[in-house]
Amino acid sequence: MNIFKKEIKTHIKPLIAWAVGITLLLLCGMLEFDGLNSMDAAGIGDMLNSIPNELLAMVGMVDGVNITTLSGYYSILTNFIFTIISIYAISLGLIAVNRELVDKTYEFLFTKPVSRKVIHTIKMLSCYVPLVFLCLYNYLITTIIISNVDGGNAILNEILYASISVFIIASLFFSITVLIATIVKKNEKASMIANMIFMICFVIGILVDILENSNIFRLFAPLKYFNYNDIVNNELNSLYILISITIIFISIICSYLLFSKEDLT
Repeated sequence: MNIFKKEIKTHIKPLIAWAVGITLLLLCGMLEFDGLNSMDAAGIGDMLNSIPNELLAMVGMVDGVNITTLSGYYSILTNFIFTIISIYAISLGLIAVNRELVDKTYEFLFTKPVSRKVIHTIKMLSCYVPLVFLCLYNYLITTIIISNVDGGNAILNEILYASISVFIIASLFFSITVLIATIVKKNEKASMIANMIFMICFVIGILVDILENSNIFRLFAPLKYFNYNDIVNNELNSLYILISITIIFISIICSYLLFSKEDLT
């Protein structure tokens, strides 16, 4: 329990910083949305037509998204929130395994009268709890801010489903990163691999939005598992939920098996 408390304390300040970042994103987003509402539809159309499809896909402006509506604009903000919380999840996944390797404190940690599996569990939970809190905070602050905007109450269900999808994908990247960090001892290399996988998934996600008949590509683009149309219809694709849970389960189990055999010298 003391190990868990010690680990949790190290996450408080970074968690607050990430939460403040999400809050500022939402507040600035709503201010920009008010500015868009003051523009005429023709002006907005001309502005969007001047932007390449690739750039529009990068910010999620696909699937019939209409940024002049609160629902459509919120979907754009969700696209950024997906990225922010996924990156946070990756950083936590690295810390969950490799902090002791970086700080050279494994000898101290493993003098505790607990098994490796218990230590691995405590360290993963101590990193996963802040991720859960950030996802909950994202849902609560988004609900508070958007419900105070005209028409905000009409998309509260969308906010709920979007927040659930963010949590699932963040958990997916967290578990994959934990596995990578368990396999790769050098923290810099593990970080490079984890972030490279995220960038590849991000780029594939753009291709999913640009190309037709891109369902095969979508399998390799977690950021696109739950799209705008799903969330607007208050549903999440069960296939991608199953895929996400399967990857999470396999990654965590494999990390346990590898961590218990890891040479820490």
